[in-house]
Amino acid sequence: MGLVRSLDEISRREKHFSKGYVLGDGVMVMVIFRTKAEVVKRVLPPPLEPDPASTGLVYVTEFHRTNFGATYNEGALFISAQYKGEVGKYCLSMPVTNDMALIWGREVYGFPQKIAETIHVKREGNKVT
Repeated sequence: MGLVRSLDEISRREKHFSKGYVLGDGVMVMVIFRTKAEVVKRVLPPPLEPDPASTGLVYVTEFHRTNFGATYNEGALFISAQYKGEVGKYCLSMPVTNDMALIWGREVYGFPQKIAETIHVKREGNKVT
């Protein structure tokens, strides 16, 4: 399956997920950060180029209930990139703890998912790990 989506397919997916991807009591920690273009250039596959903003996004999520029946935890690392001047995010890594989520993420969305033994969010006061 290709990673390019038609406007019709994007519209169908937006409608499908308009009530939310996750239901219930999930937990997420997300951080947006700045990095250096030379670091981004080393990890991007050609023909992608660093976005001048050189930002990244990392998150860890516990999906306690989902609308496709699987419970799982997930992490991800995205970096900003551009292709022919169009800016977007490129996913470097996305480990998950459930094979159903892995198959769904790889086959439907093209994410580079791999199975992880453990992923979790732990909060103690103002400290989150």
